[in-house]
Order: sequence, then structure tokens, then C-alpha cells
Amino acid sequence: MAILLASCQSPRPVDDTLDALESELAEGQSANATDPAILAALAEPLMVDRSLAGSANIDMVRPPAQPYAAAIPHPAVAAGRLAPARADTAPPSATGNAARGAVTIDALAATLGPAAARCAAAGLNHSAIWATRLPDAVPLYPDARIAEAAGRDGPGCTLRAVNFFADAPAGAMAGWYRERASGFALRETVDGTTRILVGTRAGAAFALYATSRGDGGSDIDLVYSAS
Repeated sequence: MAILLASCQSPRPVDDTLDALESELAEGQSANATDPAILAALAEPLMVDRSLAGSANIDMVRPPAQPYAAAIPHPAVAAGRLAPARADTAPPSATGNAARGAVTIDALAATLGPAAARCAAAGLNHSAIWATRLPDAVPLYPDARIAEAAGRDGPGCTLRAVNFFADAPAGAMAGWYRERASGFALRETVDGTTRILVGTRAGAAFALYATSRGDGGSDIDLVYSAS
């Protein structure tokens, strides 16, 4: 028993290995801190290869470059009253230079006439919901992918402006709206790759600008005004 107690109380040998490593690291850091070559390298600006910078983390999930444009079906689509556009090979009734100077859908809506201009000047509310509030005679295309929509309702002021894209070509889109614009006096023109369909009737007007895209679809600006 005495031998066991004595062995338990004997001091443990000290391992100096860790202390030696710490000393070596400390000496190395001290040497690096005064090494002119290391100090110069640390002070130099970082070099960036711009040709490779864009390929960094190419597999990571990134936010989209623009808001996702989802389709907003018109209520009549569910009832089967609206059909997609079909190919339209008929030439327009007139051609000419009808270039648009407006750069926003707000400015475009204001070109429909004095009443529309006054309504637009009062300020339009921007929301995709306005795309579903078009009249039955000028409905939202069933497969429309909404990019932007705005509108306003008030005394003597009903204004809608919608920008969307569709898979149908510009001529087919103009023909689709031409068939549905009951009661409107229509005028169709061509400006380059853009079909322009304008309709007027007592107290109301609309304009459709369908521009062909390279993929066979078209970009659409549709504006409607009523007083």
C-alpha cells in the first residue's frame, strides 16, 4: 500500500515539446515582421484578372437580373371565352411612320387624348392588378407575361397601361385584339417591327403596340382610356 501511495504522489515528467514549438513559431513571426521581402509583398496591391472575375462561383444561386414576369390570366380564360392568337398573314390596312416618343407606359397612356393626359397627370398607381381590370373589348391576352402595369380610376378618369410579352408574333397579336375590339373604329399601321392598332369610340380609346422579338414572340404595350 505504501508503494502505491508513493507512486501516485510522484511528480509527472514535464513535456517540453509544446513549449519548444511555441518558441519556434514566435521566433518565425518575429523574423517575418522584419523581413523586407515579406513586408513589401504584403504592402503591394492585390492583382485581379478581370477576364476570370466573372466566372467566380458560377454554380452559386444568384438573384435574377430583373423581376420575374409571371402570367396573369384574364378571368374569361377560365370560362373558355378567350383563345390564343393565331398566325396572321394579312397586311395591315395602312402603313407609315408612327414612331412613339413616349418612353414609359405612363407617358404612353397620356398620348390617347386630352382626357387621358389629364388622368395620367394626376398620377397612375403601379401594380400588376391593373392588368386584370381591362375592359372586355380590350382584354388581357390569355398568355400574357406581365412586366409592368399601371392605372387610375376616378371621376371622368379611367386609365389602364400594361406592358407584357407573349409567345405570339406581333401580327397575330394585332389580329387577336382586332377581332375583339367590338364597337371601336380601328386603324392599324406598321412602324418597322412594330404593329400599331388604335381604336376609338365615344368616350373611349385604346392603342396596342406589338413589337416583334427575335424568338418569334412579341413585346406589347397596351393602353386604354375612358371618360
